[in-house]
Amino acid sequence: MASPLLPELHPQKQELLRLLAHQPGFQVLVELFDAACASLNQRLVKLNPEDRDYERKLRDHHLECRVVNEFCSAVLKAIDYHTGAVNMRETENQESEDRLIEAATQLLRPGNPYGRKVIKSE
Repeated sequence: MASPLLPELHPQKQELLRLLAHQPGFQVLVELFDAACASLNQRLVKLNPEDRDYERKLRDHHLECRVVNEFCSAVLKAIDYHTGAVNMRETENQESEDRLIEAATQLLRPGNPYGRKVIKSE
């Protein structure tokens, strides 16, 4: 897998991308990317092999099609990557909080002699 765009993006900016991906208009942006790629692909398919400059047109259209497809794909994959990084951090933070709460609950459980010592020493 190729490296995502801006792999070292600041966590706050990653969060902004995650928020953007949850906006109602984001799916419309994805549809626009898809439509742009589909349109260029159709132009490529519709080239007439009997045209005088067919080879040049084929090469030019193919290059344009490839560049746009790769651009759209790279942007969407980067958003997925950074959104995943935010989600992973949140999961790790939640798991840490859960472990701390469980440990505190065990310490403060009635009958635990160590829990009272910890509370008294504060």
